[in-house]
Amino acid sequence: MKLFLSIVTLVFILSIQSLKSQVNPQDSLFQEARKQAFSNNYADARIKCYEILKMSPEYRDVRILLARTYAWEQKFDLARNHLKVVLLQDPYSLDAYLALADVETWSQNCAEAMNLCNSALAKIPNNYELFIKKIKACLCLEDVACARAGIDSLLKVYPLNREVQDLINQINNGKFKNRLIVEHSFEFFRKPYVRRWHVTSFQYQRDFRAGTFIAKTNVGQLIQGSGKLFDPGAVQYEADFYPILGRGFYGYMNYGYSDGDLFPTHQAGLELFKTLPKGFEVSLGGRYLYFSKSDVEVFVYTSSVSKYSKSWYFSLRQYLSEINDEWNYSLFAFARKYSNQYNYIGGMLGYGVSPDFNPATSGDYELYNQNSYQARFDIQHRLSTHFLLRSLTGYSYDQYSSKEYRHRFNAQLYLAYMF
Repeated sequence: MKLFLSIVTLVFILSIQSLKSQVNPQDSLFQEARKQAFSNNYADARIKCYEILKMSPEYRDVRILLARTYAWEQKFDLARNHLKVVLLQDPYSLDAYLALADVETWSQNCAEAMNLCNSALAKIPNNYELFIKKIKACLCLEDVACARAGIDSLLKVYPLNREVQDLINQINNGKFKNRLIVEHSFEFFRKPYVRRWHVTSFQYQRDFRAGTFIAKTNVGQLIQGSGKLFDPGAVQYEADFYPILGRGFYGYMNYGYSDGDLFPTHQAGLELFKTLPKGFEVSLGGRYLYFSKSDVEVFVYTSSVSKYSKSWYFSLRQYLSEINDEWNYSLFAFARKYSNQYNYIGGMLGYGVSPDFNPATSGDYELYNQNSYQARFDIQHRLSTHFLLRSLTGYSYDQYSSKEYRHRFNAQLYLAYMF
């Protein structure tokens, strides 16, 4: 009996391995084809795709990749033929519809792109990516009213999405892709000494198809309890980039440098955002600050979950900070009510300290290992066609020693000229 069971087990294992050997070569070839395609080696990728399709003609992901390699080389007829084969095999293939919409738009077959998006949305309703393709088809047709209607629908669910903002810029026919910004931040406390910390920031923001770039020069000045200025103050140079990565992904990248004592010598940030169905968005990233004068490094790990609901935006963000081998946790809750794309009122409640919310805070590493209870209120309003104003007031109750707390106040004023 034992011999019989051993033989049955061996046969079963060999059968499983045999099945794997029949499946794995195609999947492995597909992964190799993807690597070749995304490395711009389209001819080599197609060789592998055709090899797979000889074995499995209904391997739809392979045929979609094959079509995209043709589309990227503007061989639109070949791409179109392969995608139509996929849709005959699966009339609900989202990836095939998205690829075919690109083919029709890129080939300036705008009316067909619109018809395709409408047909796809009838089968796969309320899909974010299909809505984006439809708006691009509207722009291809130069139908601004159609594009604005699509944008208005998306703004109810994704009011701050970078991809949506990029489409708004396209609708404005290139208007307001630039911003010149002056921002001033102020922070004040009295214990254990009086400190007034001012930061004035001069910024230039530019929206590209690839995302949004911001260059900043931050000028800091510390006014001590005696009323005397800190000599010589400090300057920080900083850059932010929000790349649009496609398929509901976008990112955040930051780097700043200062040779003064009032800012971190180096600071950096990196975060990835992903939009999800039903108005949700999640992110994961980190921040880094290095203070050369004290030889202190601060590592901050952050994640967030957000929800867009009609004209409301809600977000919960957490930070885990490590400084001098000590770990500290921070949690912040946000809410905003939008009346249009630019105007909102909002508030925040939180525990702990973040490097993101107040430029004045980033200059003091000691704050990152203290308990702090925070609240703030902010409002943004479009003053005129070209001018945008934002103001923020905040309060925190900080623990600065084992038994002592202090009141800390901060404020920000932001003025942008859009052109």
